[in-house]
Amino acid sequence: MKIELVPGDFSYYTPPIKNTFPFSIVSLERVHDFIQRTPLKEVTQKVRSGEYIKGNVLPYITASGVFSERKLCKIISYSAIVSIDLDHCNIMSKKTLFEDPFLNPGLIFISPSRHGLKMFIRVRDADSDLHDKYFNAIAIYLHQKFGLNADLACRDITRACFLCHDEDAMLSLKGSVSSDDLIHSLPESFNVTGFQCFSSGSSSETLKHCKPETLPSNVEYNSTYDGYIMSKLNHCSAVHDYALGLLTNQGWSKVDEKLYRPGNNNYGGHSASYSFNSNYGIYLFKNWSSNSPVFRTDKSYTDCQVIAELAYNGDLKKCLSDLAVQFNSYLSH
Repeated sequence: MKIELVPGDFSYYTPPIKNTFPFSIVSLERVHDFIQRTPLKEVTQKVRSGEYIKGNVLPYITASGVFSERKLCKIISYSAIVSIDLDHCNIMSKKTLFEDPFLNPGLIFISPSRHGLKMFIRVRDADSDLHDKYFNAIAIYLHQKFGLNADLACRDITRACFLCHDEDAMLSLKGSVSSDDLIHSLPESFNVTGFQCFSSGSSSETLKHCKPETLPSNVEYNSTYDGYIMSKLNHCSAVHDYALGLLTNQGWSKVDEKLYRPGNNNYGGHSASYSFNSNYGIYLFKNWSSNSPVFRTDKSYTDCQVIAELAYNGDLKKCLSDLAVQFNSYLSH
């Protein structure tokens, strides 16, 4: 749908994350000033020490737009800003990314976990209908040039981005990239809406005849999903790391192969397991707790299915399509 364009303006929300009604309209400049000052310093330290849960105490923004409520149907205007989460990356790369001549980021700061970066790119002459393509172009560029994997869930315009203290946050008042440059940067060999996200050595005709991967009996499989792509992704260590990162961001804790659901700080009994199954050569997530969010207790989940549940509301087809773009260099081998 076409959304009114008001460049640079987006919504700010007070904690907790359950609060979906914005407090004010802000800009990257105001966010930069806020996260550099001391009010967030103490609470950020307590989140990083594990004393506080970020969703309970940290404010957040929806950087891509102004909302009357954090729902797509409640969007008021589009900010022409693309938000990128780079989880589990070297935070020392902040300066290199900030100085990238193509993306020209508007703002970069260290994430609440201190194990990643939050990056915001202004898009000149933007069209809200092209937001997904802007995100895809930036994600592909970051992966190809820097080997970095953007959190694919951030393509959602309503995606919440937590704010935290970073006295060395980097701001560019005019940093931006043009809409045309982003769209034209998308490789012709990528089809960002489908599965054919491979180098020229692979063909859709070949993929049609690939058999789905063999899975344990309690893993659900739908033949409409591309079995070849799902198999390759489930055997990719980077995809497994991405799935673990999503679980951590949702509040799960991990000790060895045992996981504890959000809010369960009693390590007397674990809530789930996430272990390597040597019979199938892939990692399988098994939820044991009836109180766990999202996951059922009567099935196992592959890495791709974990990502689909946490970032795509269970839409595995869409999840596989996006992951195929994100991890194209692995799939094309």
